[in-house]
Order: sequence, then C-alpha cells, then structure tokens
Amino acid sequence: MLAFLGAAMPVAWAARAAADPQASATFDVGVAATGSRGDVSDRGELFLGLRGDVILGRQGPRDFGAGPFLAVGSFAVDSIELGGGAAALLPVHETFPLVASVGAAVRADGELGVEPAVLAKVFWGTRSYNFHGAYGMSAGVSCGFHQTLGASKTSALLVAAELDLAVMALPIVALVNLVRGPTAEAAAP
Repeated sequence: MLAFLGAAMPVAWAARAAADPQASATFDVGVAATGSRGDVSDRGELFLGLRGDVILGRQGPRDFGAGPFLAVGSFAVDSIELGGGAAALLPVHETFPLVASVGAAVRADGELGVEPAVLAKVFWGTRSYNFHGAYGMSAGVSCGFHQTLGASKTSALLVAAELDLAVMALPIVALVNLVRGPTAEAAAP
C-alpha cells in the first residue's frame, strides 16, 4: 500500500500542475507588398484574414508555449489562402509576448490557379493568459512573409493589425441585449 501511495503522489501532483490550452482568434487587416520570385516591389495589396491558434504548455503569463494554428486569408480580395502550422509563444514581456509561426498553405487565385505556399509570421501585442478559462484575448501587429511554390513564385511581405474576434463581437452582443431588454431577474423590483 505504501508503494502504491508513493507511486501515485507524483501522478497526482503532475495532474494539478498540468497546463491548460489557451486559444485565441483574430481578424487580420493589413497591407502586403507583393511580387514574384522574392521581389516584393511590384504592387501593394490589401490583406484580410482570420486566424485561430491554441497555445499549449503554459501555466501562466511568463511561460513559453507552442501549438497549432489555422488561418484563412485573401490578398486583394481576389485570392484565398488556407493554411496552418505551428506557433510558438515567447514571453518577452508578461503582457506583450511575441508569437512566431511557420506553416504551409494552399492559395487559389483566379489568374494563377491553385498553388502550394509557405508562410511565416511574427506577432507582437497583447496576449492575455486566462487563469479561469481556455480563451485568451489577443490584439497587436504582425509582420509576415508568404511564398507560393508553384509556377508563379508569388512573394508577399505583409504588415497587419490583428484584432480579437471576441472584442469585435462586443457591439453585436450589446445590440442583441439591448433589443432583448432586461432579464426577468433584472426587471423584478
């Protein structure tokens, strides 16, 4: 019995110390300098995107973490790019960490067809650590590079503002609650 308790103690302790995943989702809006074969001086384009990630292995705001991300974006609103990969959170500051990510994507463009791509990005901004839930708010700026690997060899250097989807939804939530009116508990004298 004593041997069982001795073996169970580290397992019980480790279970309490386990880190919870921290998810985040953003709307990205920015500008991209694009061109072909690594030259990004041909033209400027609008970039719009959605991105979600889950950072694993953190127990607090000062911890490193890593995990998967998924992204969808559009350059000049005439292409669509679906991608995913790995992200690593580097806690250079408790409230303002860096998140570096690399991944692969598929870009569909009306003129160029469908091509595989690689992408890399560095995000810097607020990234809360939620001690009570799995969602952490995020907002900041990012700088990224996208390179298609097909015949066009399209390159894009982009700078974007990333705004948390939960923050963007607050006006809609407020409007819905305004239309609904007070709850029965709030309306009771």
